[in-house]
Amino acid sequence: FRALYFAPYVTPIVAAAWVWQWLFSPQFGPVNTFLIWLGITPQNFLNSPDQALATTAALVVWQNLGFQIVLFLAGLSAIPRSYYEAAEIDGANGTQAFWKITWPLLNPTIVFSVVTGTISYLQLFTQVVNLNFTDQGGPLGSTMTVALYIYQIAFGRFQMGYASAITVVLFLIILAITLFQLRFLTRRYDL
Repeated sequence: FRALYFAPYVTPIVAAAWVWQWLFSPQFGPVNTFLIWLGITPQNFLNSPDQALATTAALVVWQNLGFQIVLFLAGLSAIPRSYYEAAEIDGANGTQAFWKITWPLLNPTIVFSVVTGTISYLQLFTQVVNLNFTDQGGPLGSTMTVALYIYQIAFGRFQMGYASAITVVLFLIILAITLFQLRFLTRRYDL
């Protein structure tokens, strides 16, 4: 099962985005074919300002979920079984063992997951560009990201100085958010 969960993470981003573009295509997509079969009106998932962001988010979550699962499985397997045995001898039930042992000892894994996830989501580019290649940034800019905006400024308008300034600001925002997360998510527990 770990391989199945992890497979989307190691799938090339461009290939996954193109497959999702085909899946949600209004004319040929199997998702709309299934909706028609159910008697529901076909949806314009990638060209609707209301649905494009949700479709893009679904791709990103699907692609990164396997990494998070493997990460948390590793964190859970690193917790010594002897802690649970001692808690059981002391009369702790499953809920108490979770809140007093599992949750505190998973804190480093949670912090790592949140920090790396936030950094990667703030730099989201490839999925957005390849999911709706003809309309980068989505309909009415509904899937525009900072990285895509930097790309459009730098290579579409050739304003390299402005794009560089936005990049520095993005770096400072990511640094500030990361420091905030490290400060407030990292906990010290007494077991």
